Amino acid sequence: MKETPFPEIPYEEYSRRIEKLRELIKKNKLDGLCLFSPINLRYYFGYRKASYGSSEWWRRAALIDGDGKVILIVPQIHWVLIQKTTWVEDIRPWGGPGYLNLPKEFMKLFTDSAKELKLVNGAIGFELDSHTQLDLSFQEFNAMRQHLPKASIVDGSPVYWEQRQIKTDYEIEIIRKLCDITVKGIQAGFSQLKEGMTEIEVYTKIWEAWIKEGIHDCPMAGRLMMRSGKDRYNFLNQPPTNRKILRGDALYIDGGPCHLGYFSDVQRVIHLGDPSPLQKRLHSAANQALDAMISIVKDGTRVCDLYKTGVETLKRAVPESEHTISIVGHGFGLQTHEPPYFTATNEEKLRAGMTIALEIYAADFPQYREVGGFPEDNGIVMKDGFENLTGGLTHELRVVP
Repeated sequence: MKETPFPEIPYEEYSRRIEKLRELIKKNKLDGLCLFSPINLRYYFGYRKASYGSSEWWRRAALIDGDGKVILIVPQIHWVLIQKTTWVEDIRPWGGPGYLNLPKEFMKLFTDSAKELKLVNGAIGFELDSHTQLDLSFQEFNAMRQHLPKASIVDGSPVYWEQRQIKTDYEIEIIRKLCDITVKGIQAGFSQLKEGMTEIEVYTKIWEAWIKEGIHDCPMAGRLMMRSGKDRYNFLNQPPTNRKILRGDALYIDGGPCHLGYFSDVQRVIHLGDPSPLQKRLHSAANQALDAMISIVKDGTRVCDLYKTGVETLKRAVPESEHTISIVGHGFGLQTHEPPYFTATNEEKLRAGMTIALEIYAADFPQYREVGGFPEDNGIVMKDGFENLTGGLTHELRVVP
């Protein structure tokens, strides 16, 4: 084991992840895997980049063969940092000023490394799914295919999603802390809401609390969507603005911060002044539907059954309402949204150790006279139930007199 003075993840966690990855590469009949996604590089190797730059000057990759041998290819500017923060021993830098005498071309170093791992004639899994964002251009991907003419380039996403969907004990503790911080920040923002404040001012109060509780990741991430006022209740994805929150308005929030790379995703509504009877009915109906979904969460539950249970409960409570989005939940972790997505037709099953977000919308559709009810909770799928990590945020319609 090499000396790593500033590891991003503990050695034991790294070793378990690589061993599981090796098993899954063989299970999926691949000769190896090639990773470019910042999220996968961070998950498997603790390779964290502190900026969002994604041009060719920052190109990096990991190659892993079926025996679990790893080669990290890094831009010269990352070289020393990655040696001191990851457990990977074979780190190959490129670029930089001429006096360093490093390889000048990423593509040649990538191809030579693939040859060394005997991947050029085999099946290589790339991140080809729609859920994964790459630090790689379309032109560069095509160039790689040309440089590996005898390789079979296939979708490697079944490998990493099978692994990443089930959180390790190390990840669970991070997510527990994250959800606790999320709850405290939203409570702080709601407790300071008063007439005349802007959405951005409320947003700032929430973030101030999050930062005081330890949100300090780099690059900084996380966000909240917000909407208030009858003219914007149908804006389903709206960042906070300088709109003032007035008496009679409801304020809806959606999202959460990022802690050590992991995201939360909660939704709540707070009302300034007495809510209307319609708003109370919609809010109550959404909570009934959420409770019904939570009641059937356990290892083996089909996600389409969650959709059916939630929507049918909602329709019984308020027949005139609609759930206006195509999911009632999703996985979360290193991304705000991760598979599986809880749709009407998805027959995938929940598994113990998944972290999931459950949500359902009782909308005043299509009028949107009220913001409606739209609770969302985050938790862990257990063998026989659901551990709600955001239950500290009341489901009651919070009202500021």
